[in-house]
Amino acid sequence: QLSAEMVLHKVLEQSRPALRRFVRTGWRFGLGFRLAPFPTPGHVLGWPISASTPQAVTGDQRSRLLTAQLVLRTSEHAVVFATFVRYEHPAASALWAVVGPLHRRIVPFALRDAARGHR
Repeated sequence: QLSAEMVLHKVLEQSRPALRRFVRTGWRFGLGFRLAPFPTPGHVLGWPISASTPQAVTGDQRSRLLTAQLVLRTSEHAVVFATFVRYEHPAASALWAVVGPLHRRIVPFALRDAARGHR
């Protein structure tokens, strides 16, 4: 069984190249995150890993607009991916109103794609 961090690498870094570019561009220019180059040890698609156990991994990012945390947990039969967002600026709620629906479509797509082994 893969560790949670390996699963997150698979979901984000081994996703289709166009999806990876779209997501990184949105994170950088839309949300203002400072991303590490891809690939970088201790990071997943530019996000620094703040905690990692065999069953759970957490990545954290912060911009002047918002703070975000990606959490992926694994069990024998399931993978759970959660995103936590805290608004740091009044404009963040309007931004997330646009980004949120995209995010809620992209994450399930990337999870399904990784489960099927697509690249």
